[in-house]
Amino acid sequence: MYWLAMLTMLIDHVGLVFFPTDPAWRIAGRLAFPIYAYALYMGYTRTRNMRSYMLRLLGLALISQVPYMLAFDVYRPNVIWTLLASLLALAAASRMKHWVAVSGLYVLTALFMELSQMDYGAYGLLLVLIYRYTRSYLMIAAHFVLNVVYDMVHHANIQHF
Repeated sequence: MYWLAMLTMLIDHVGLVFFPTDPAWRIAGRLAFPIYAYALYMGYTRTRNMRSYMLRLLGLALISQVPYMLAFDVYRPNVIWTLLASLLALAAASRMKHWVAVSGLYVLTALFMELSQMDYGAYGLLLVLIYRYTRSYLMIAAHFVLNVVYDMVHHANIQHF
């Protein structure tokens, strides 16, 4: 599963850098983030050492940030920061007792992700939360609705793929 995520991310990035007018490359790359988001949630549920898991993600985010900015000529946090922020939100929410506090935390995290222009932004957090709080067909339906709403807000119809 992780190899598929890495391969499709590589295809996406090759297409973005070398074939920016050919959408087929980007479409193939749309598989990567949902797999990474699911893997993040599974790691959250199965890790024995949350601190170590967070530090590994932080290290990867730091190491990859400069190459990301140079390769794509952007000046915003890369997708690993999105995953790290989502993991931090999950971990913080697990310590809270009241659903209102948890909801507030998720809203503030989503706002922070949008304002800092993280790759995928609130979409990334919401997808991780779909994996956290839904199962089976409801998960598929929720992911579909998220993509439709994301398309309506950001005009990013490629995300449907």
